[in-house]
This record gives sequence, C-alpha cells and structure tokens, in this order.
Amino acid sequence: GDGVPDFRDLCPNTARGHAVDARGCSVYEEQSQVHHLRVTFGFDSARVPERYYDYIRELAVLVGVYPELDILIEGHTDLIGPAEYNQRLSERRAKAVADILINEFGIESSRITTVGHGMNKPVVNRITLDANARNRRIEATVTVTERVPARI
Repeated sequence: GDGVPDFRDLCPNTARGHAVDARGCSVYEEQSQVHHLRVTFGFDSARVPERYYDYIRELAVLVGVYPELDILIEGHTDLIGPAEYNQRLSERRAKAVADILINEFGIESSRITTVGHGMNKPVVNRITLDANARNRRIEATVTVTERVPARI
C-alpha cells in the first residue's frame, strides 16, 4: 500500500503513513527540540529560587532521556559592582544550578559544564531596577535532534 510494486519493494513492511523512497523504504528527516532554561537571582545572591525547581526538573528529564546530551550553564550578573566580584558571583550562580541537577535530579557532573560571564553579556545594557533584575541570571540551552520518519 505504499505505491511501490512488490517486486521492487526492498522494505515490504513499511509502517502506514510513512513517506517512502523509490525502493519502498521509509524516508527520514531531522527534527529538533530546543529546551531553554533561564533562572533569575536576587541581588548579590547565588541562591536558586524555589519557583525554578520545576523548570530545572524538566531539563533534567530531557537530559536523562538523551544520554548523549551535555549541558552548558552560563552565569551572569548585573552591571553593579567590581568586575572581579561579579565574575565569581556569576560562576557561583551557574554552579548552584548545576548542583541542583546533580544532587536533586541525578545528572552526572561530567555532563555539566559551568561558566561565568560576570557582567560581560548583559541582556539589557543599562543600570535600572528592571535591567538589573533581568541581567542577574543563568542560561542553559539544550538542543535535541532526532531522525524521525517523514509523514505523507
């Protein structure tokens, strides 16, 4: 029922609904899923607010399903204070989220890399209450790409 005559069909048991090539075999395409995590912090704090634990859990579940995935967690600060201090604070923020992934959700530490950017990559390049709050953050992005059968 795939449109390829049986005498030429090299894949006679192709699932219904799959697109097939001239030989009767399933055609595959790549499909990507992106998971972005952003956690914001209080002033001069590396404590992860409780309200983010469910989002961190979602990332842990995704990474648990795909053992080939690694996580890069990037820490940031606002534009207030000495650059050296903010560098260390951004590193502590990234490590705080990594510690939750490791200790609460069982992700192997070898799969997590943390880096602090200090005040070097602000989302908003201003010093205001709103800008400061948005800049005090970690970000982690994980992309999963799978080969899936193309549908007709």
